[in-house]
Amino acid sequence: MFYEVIADFAQQHLHAGGYLFFELNEFRATAIQQLLVSKHFQEVELGMDIHGKPRMLKARKRI
Repeated sequence: MFYEVIADFAQQHLHAGGYLFFELNEFRATAIQQLLVSKHFQEVELGMDIHGKPRMLKARKRI
């Protein structure tokens, strides 16, 4: 899954406190949210589109 590869890359290269943003498939949003939590990102939040579907995700790298 490419989300996992991107999360691992972000853990290595993103500055502490930096943000990672994804546009998501609404049917995979919760699984990707859980993936980032398991990789110790903080402030992992789903954002809704104009139809109320989870389509965006924001996560912050641990400080």
